[in-house]
Amino acid sequence: GMGDVLALVEQVTANVDISNMVLDGNGYYIYGGMRYHTPHTGTVENCLFQGIKDTPSSYAGFGIVNYGSLTIQDNEFTGIGRVGMWIGGPGNTVTGNLYTGKGTGDWLDYGIELGMGGTADITANMITNCKGIASVDGSTSAGILVSTYYGAGTQADVENNFITGNSAGIVVGFDASDVSVVNAHNNDLSGNSSYGIVTTAPEVFASCNWWGTANG
Repeated sequence: GMGDVLALVEQVTANVDISNMVLDGNGYYIYGGMRYHTPHTGTVENCLFQGIKDTPSSYAGFGIVNYGSLTIQDNEFTGIGRVGMWIGGPGNTVTGNLYTGKGTGDWLDYGIELGMGGTADITANMITNCKGIASVDGSTSAGILVSTYYGAGTQADVENNFITGNSAGIVVGFDASDVSVVNAHNNDLSGNSSYGIVTTAPEVFASCNWWGTANG
């Protein structure tokens, strides 16, 4: 019957691999360059995301919006409105990507943001120049942002990345009730103007990182 057909359709999981593509939003208002829904999977590899920005007043613009389970590797992000890679699904791998923020100004930059119970292994990425401040509420930028604001279970394992030259390197949590889990090891967190790691409440396991000085 029709109910059986609908149930079957709902259970289908698509795997979509995308590589060697340029997504250029310059001259347009774009909320997201690429979107994966749960429970879909795939690989996004060797793509260039540039100028993916929504209207200036929205502080929005996302290179990838991902509620599924992806491997995101060897991509470049530049001129993004807010977030290069937003992750809200389980079991993601994010490796070898380059995110260059817009520098100082009335905007926001997060190379990678995890929320809504998303989980990811984040390795060998380079994230720099995330320095904007939103004049509307004073929000600040960071190389990586992890929170449970949109749902519990968010977890990031952050290893062997270069997260330098930002306002903050890694921001963990939204408020005092946040329960994000972050492990950060063997990263270069030097040259961030506020702190290498900032947390609103969660304990962050962060041994063997380089903070830009031999005394930590």
